[in-house]
Amino acid sequence: LWQDADFQAVRASLEAEEPSTAVAPMALRMQDPKLIPEGVAHDARTRRFFVGSVAQHKIVVVDARSRGRDFSVASDRLDAVLGLAVDERRRALYAVSTNALQATGARQPRNAVVRYDLRSGKLAARYEVSEAKQLNDVALAADGTAYVTDSAAGSLYRLRAGESAFSRIGEVGALRGANGVTVAPDDT
Repeated sequence: LWQDADFQAVRASLEAEEPSTAVAPMALRMQDPKLIPEGVAHDARTRRFFVGSVAQHKIVVVDARSRGRDFSVASDRLDAVLGLAVDERRRALYAVSTNALQATGARQPRNAVVRYDLRSGKLAARYEVSEAKQLNDVALAADGTAYVTDSAAGSLYRLRAGESAFSRIGEVGALRGANGVTVAPDDT
C-alpha cells in the first residue's frame, strides 16, 4: 500500500488534519542501541537518570551531559530490569528485576525488587517476591513505603519502611494487567 498513490493521498489528507506537536527538548541520548530500556528514573539532586535494560540485565546511570556508565554490576544478579524509582529523601534507588520475559521464567520464575544506596552506589537489599508471576513497576510513598505491580498475576505488593518482605495487597487477579503505578501527593 505504501507505494499506492491513492493511499498516499488519503494519508496526506489525514496528516494535514492533525495538529502539529511541538518538538520537546531532548533530556538525554542513550549511546547503546542494544540496551532496550524499559524503566527510567531521575534523581533531581544529582541530575542523573537511571535506565533499566531488559536485554542486558543491568542499570545504566546517565549524567546531565548524557555520559553513561553501568551502575549495577554482574554480582547484583539482575534479570530484565523494568520499573525504577528514586527515593530522594532516603538516597535510594529501587528497581524491579524479573526473568518472566524469558522462557526460563515460565519454568523457574525469579522476581525481585532491589534497593541501591545512592551514596555508595552499592546494592543495599534484595527482596525476592517468590509468589509473583511478573513484577513490573515500582513506586514510592513519602514515608518510604514501596509498591510494586505484578502484571501477569494482576496483583499489587507493598513493603513498608522497616519491613523485610513485600506482601500482597488484596486478592490475586484484582488488578488485571497491573502495570504502571504511582503514589499521589496524599499517599493514595
